Amino acid sequence: MKFLVAQIGARRGYAVPAILEGAGMLERFYTDMTGDVGVTKWLARSGSQFGLNGALGRLASRRLPESIRTRTSTFLAPSLRHTCRLAFSSASPSGRFREHLRWSTDLGHVMIERGFGSATHVFSMLGECGPLLVEAKRRGLAVVSEVYILLSTERIVTAERRSFPDWEPPQPDPNGIRKEFLDEAAFLAHMIMCGLLLAFGLLCHFRIAYSVGWLLIVGCLFLEHWIASRRSLNWINVAFFRLNAVVSSVFLLVTLIEIFFQGGFRIR
Repeated sequence: MKFLVAQIGARRGYAVPAILEGAGMLERFYTDMTGDVGVTKWLARSGSQFGLNGALGRLASRRLPESIRTRTSTFLAPSLRHTCRLAFSSASPSGRFREHLRWSTDLGHVMIERGFGSATHVFSMLGECGPLLVEAKRRGLAVVSEVYILLSTERIVTAERRSFPDWEPPQPDPNGIRKEFLDEAAFLAHMIMCGLLLAFGLLCHFRIAYSVGWLLIVGCLFLEHWIASRRSLNWINVAFFRLNAVVSSVFLLVTLIEIFFQGGFRIR
């Protein structure tokens, strides 16, 4: 059993990867930045020398245990992009939360490019670096996620705020923002997929059957997103699986029709 551990920040002083390394079970440790490795080490030092003890001071406090240094990979580029976007994004809580989701997703993608090594398990804290977990499941790895907060907390707080709106200024709904963020990413992915399917049909010189099937697939995908904006998450999950099955079946059917029939459905 070998673990790839992915986490943002120095949670518990990097206790999880250190414990796994001590047990001979750590394959790789991925994190955003530390204060004692690579370029960020010099950034942290310059912060203390020039009296910049805010963010750079916190960065300097991130110090890796010696036992896990050789297994650690940091990802500076996504963090720098995140910092730049924060400087120009909305200062509202909802805007910052959206940016945090974008950063976590960005980290997940670059971690996938770095690879899984010989890991059999992936550990993450509360689903951080989501794309990495999705790819791990696709490859058949076990995913372990530490849940350090009651999952119903946000739902309870949101319900209380709706019941007593005068207690504090309006606050963002994190669950709603997550759903919007995922919907935007899924919509972009679906539009890219539609473009690739259209290009595939054009390159293969497919005709009416494929065109009708492509239009039906596009309609199904738009239906998915229309449903997503109006239904509960559980209902959406079931509907998405069914609609995705329809999309796959339509693509297979029209492709086979175009292969076996040509010009007025004549057998080749």
